[in-house]
Amino acid sequence: MSKLVIIKIALINLLLTTLVSCTKDDDVTLSFTGAQKSALMGKWKMIEEVEYDKKGNIVARNFVNDETCPPEEVEFLEYDLATQVTYSKRSKVFDCDSDKVYKEYNVVDDKLYVGYGKDLENNAEYEIEIVRVNGNRLELEHQAYAKPKRGYGQKTVKVKTYYYRTR
Repeated sequence: MSKLVIIKIALINLLLTTLVSCTKDDDVTLSFTGAQKSALMGKWKMIEEVEYDKKGNIVARNFVNDETCPPEEVEFLEYDLATQVTYSKRSKVFDCDSDKVYKEYNVVDDKLYVGYGKDLENNAEYEIEIVRVNGNRLELEHQAYAKPKRGYGQKTVKVKTYYYRTR
């Protein structure tokens, strides 16, 4: 075969491969929800919790700098499972007690739904807005009247919680 025939065959193969392989259906794009969920994966420690009133004024600011107990930890795992570990000092004599809870979660756009069972969007214990998740910082926001109330003040209507990534 001549070089010209080989070049023509190679060009035809190249064109056919390009036309067949590069269809729009082959493009893969990570959805906003998928990107949010992927960014959440890992372990987070609480930095602070800020309570706001109806007008957006700060009612209370709770920094996690209590050396007696570690800060709250949240870990988003595979298969839509999450753990939450809270620490509390129940008496002055004893060390901190920890409570670890496993929950299911689902992310839809910028909403984080946490609870148990199917259809979490409609049956969630918590509906939390993902305000920001990038690199090592996570910012969540929820309404104070969401159940359970967690002992917020009467003027508090909105709570923002800030976390940093530990792994």
